[in-house]
Amino acid sequence: MKRRGPVEILFLNPTRRVEVISLFEPSLQRYGSKVNVACYEPFDPTMIMAENSVVVKLEWDADTLKHICRDWHIDLIIPYLDVDVGRLFPLTADLESSGTRVAMGSHPNTIVSLSKIATDKALREIGIPSPDQFRPESIKFPAVVKPDRGSGAVGVRKVTNDAEVLAAVKCTEEPMIQEWIEGTEYTVDAFCCSGEIMVAVPRKRLKVRGEVVIAQVTRHPRIVELCRTICEWFHFEGCVNIQFLEDHKGNLFCIDINPRISGGLPITIKAGVDIPAALLDYFLIGTVPQFDDSRIQWDLIGSRWLVTECFLHGDRYADTSLLNSYSPSSQKRAYDQHN
Repeated sequence: MKRRGPVEILFLNPTRRVEVISLFEPSLQRYGSKVNVACYEPFDPTMIMAENSVVVKLEWDADTLKHICRDWHIDLIIPYLDVDVGRLFPLTADLESSGTRVAMGSHPNTIVSLSKIATDKALREIGIPSPDQFRPESIKFPAVVKPDRGSGAVGVRKVTNDAEVLAAVKCTEEPMIQEWIEGTEYTVDAFCCSGEIMVAVPRKRLKVRGEVVIAQVTRHPRIVELCRTICEWFHFEGCVNIQFLEDHKGNLFCIDINPRISGGLPITIKAGVDIPAALLDYFLIGTVPQFDDSRIQWDLIGSRWLVTECFLHGDRYADTSLLNSYSPSSQKRAYDQHN
């Protein structure tokens, strides 16, 4: 493990999560790290706060990422998108041999969580309740159609009849059809070490628009116990977000798992859980974090709001040539234009 000292962190596709990065800054300063961002969106607001930033293709290739890590001397990559977690998974050993760690686990069970269909199967095998799955010919309405791989509720559709099912399935890649359950939504921010939960903070979702907008930090021991079983089987490392529904009878159902930082993480951090420090200390120097539940501000309500960032024409963020596709040989040109 590295000793504490100047290091460099790469935020990979943070996509608008300016607040999350700002909450990392005190810990980044402790390590002497700058904010480095690689993002597929040329005008992403996270680039305003980055000292180094570059536009990459959404489906970046391994050579491009290695080029960035080598040029910027990256010690740790923090991914934000499910697709990046999946793409990084087979590269972790190769990257680590070059001096770059990835803030995620490398156990084979971890990658299962990126598939909703495979996740549902795994949950049933370990005794975790999840909504019933339906075949198109035997659906009980209402139901919900989801893409097998996706996040932020993108592509998720509630259906109430056969015609809606047909339309939803036609425009959904690898659809999964599940029962629709009315109830209260919870999302849990957890931090794990080798599958063991170090801290788990449930949040009741009071208002959701894809990602959570308003949520309340809530004690829910039954949910936390389910999370312990889930994280142990998937062998998660670092941040994981697990979502549940509680129906009107008090039954709990796991509805989604994301092995990465969640969009609502600022609420958990502001409730007193220093996830940024835990993540950097664990992946950079191997320190297993210790959390004190008594210091968490239970019942805290967080309400997220939007801020507009503007890009002046002609500045380094507004170069539309960055929209072009890059090969490893042309990536240096992007660095030169950006820095």
